[in-house]
Amino acid sequence: MIINQAIKNYWNAMCEDMNSNPRKFYNTFAPFLRTKPKKDKSIISLNIQGATHQDQDLVAQEITNYFCSIADHIGGTDVCGITEALWYQHQSVSNITARHAPNTFSFRRPNRNEVLAALREINPHKATGYDICYLQEYSKWQQNC
Repeated sequence: MIINQAIKNYWNAMCEDMNSNPRKFYNTFAPFLRTKPKKDKSIISLNIQGATHQDQDLVAQEITNYFCSIADHIGGTDVCGITEALWYQHQSVSNITARHAPNTFSFRRPNRNEVLAALREINPHKATGYDICYLQEYSKWQQNC
């Protein structure tokens, strides 16, 4: 209890002293405000086909390959090669259609004008997504359309 009270008194004093000594106040709170993590120097070991590897590039590539392919066969092994004609027979489409009945649901290809309209509406000042498309290029494209 005494330690808790001492900590509370210290933080109260820092907060009260904020106006007269802002640098001291900031230095007190800065460790809790920093978002930049320190680099972890740990070496990751990974067992690949019975051998332990510590080459970090190889380990990173193996982990990437694993997570990029982990969902490849969800829904069956034939899903990766499904044709457009078979989309409508796939279980997930049937489930969506049934869930939204009596509303009709169907996949369709967007036409050229819909794609162009969507591209024109992109905000080039937003951060890129997982696909790392650079929106500045879209901005140049928008100006030429």
